[in-house]
Amino acid sequence: MAGELSALDLRGKYVFQTSGAVSSKVLQPLSRRGASVASLHPVQTFADTPADPDIFQGIFFGLEGDQKAVKLGEFLAKKLQAGVILISPENKVLYHLACSITSNFMVVLLSEAKSLFELLGFEEKTYLEVIYPLLNKTLDNVRELGCERSLTGAVLRGDMETVREHLKVLSQKPGLEKLYRLMSLQALNLAENRGLEKKKVKALKHLLEQK
Repeated sequence: MAGELSALDLRGKYVFQTSGAVSSKVLQPLSRRGASVASLHPVQTFADTPADPDIFQGIFFGLEGDQKAVKLGEFLAKKLQAGVILISPENKVLYHLACSITSNFMVVLLSEAKSLFELLGFEEKTYLEVIYPLLNKTLDNVRELGCERSLTGAVLRGDMETVREHLKVLSQKPGLEKLYRLMSLQALNLAENRGLEKKKVKALKHLLEQK
């Protein structure tokens, strides 16, 4: 598209692209034709099409580009009742990676947890009804306390027995077991920062790193 538009006289025009991972550099052919260019990416998930027009209210846009286009992007975001975070083109992929992990990987984790509820005989609807208040409170905690202080559970307590029992259950689900071990090791880093005893950290790490 940028190649097709680059044949036009674009002086005084503004061109935005909304990709999360691609920077405004992709619009350089248009910039050379006089356009002011920027990338304006909504930090939002769009699972339904068409989206609710109010979906932009209260969110943020990742914004980068030339000075004039960035200024207009800030104005447009404000009109949508949204905020803006300014990033550099060089950091666009890093920014998008953080957003993708936050949204997409949460869905993956929920899907894996749902598979365990299904072993209990519950359908997805029941699982979501049960888990939704827990998710909401967890997100509230993160917002109020930050990530590290919001961690709870067996790893934070240094509860070897519970972690060992979890691993026994997961022995029949090797993919999820691997994920559990990796995530628990990351949780252990947070727990150590929170003051978990060194001997408990060492013991849990040994257990989680066993094949």
